[in-house]
Amino acid sequence: MQKYTSKQLAEILAQHKLWRDNSETGSPADLSRADLRDADLSGANLRDADLRDADLRDADLSGADLRGADLRDAKLSYARLRDADLNGAKLRYANNIFLFNKPSGRICYAVVHGTALMIKAGCFWDTIDEFEKAAKKRYKDNTEQNYSAQITYLRALELELKP
Repeated sequence: MQKYTSKQLAEILAQHKLWRDNSETGSPADLSRADLRDADLSGANLRDADLRDADLRDADLSGADLRGADLRDAKLSYARLRDADLNGAKLRYANNIFLFNKPSGRICYAVVHGTALMIKAGCFWDTIDEFEKAAKKRYKDNTEQNYSAQITYLRALELELKP
């Protein structure tokens, strides 16, 4: 795994931004197989970046633009994804992240945090218990909209994380 200094990472992100802005300079971010544990990537523009097999455990990706990013086989335990945009991201075989659909079709995420799952649904980022409370408050008894099937599935996944 390639380890980057904060200066190297800043340069990669700057080159990626130039590339995304359609400049004749710059290059797409290739952070495949990178050791990005504990990296502060909050607010980073990683749209269409190559993060295959990257170690993003404990990384701060809050507010990051990850649209279209290739996160296949990435390790995401404890990654902070609050307000991150993962639309169109390739997450096949990504470790410790589960996708589920809102009844309306919106994609939501559950990320492993130790022996618990944290839920990312729109701007929501919290535990399954808080997610269930919020869904019941918002959708009341409308079983088609209150995420009951998704919550049951996520609780089963979370049980598998317990020792």
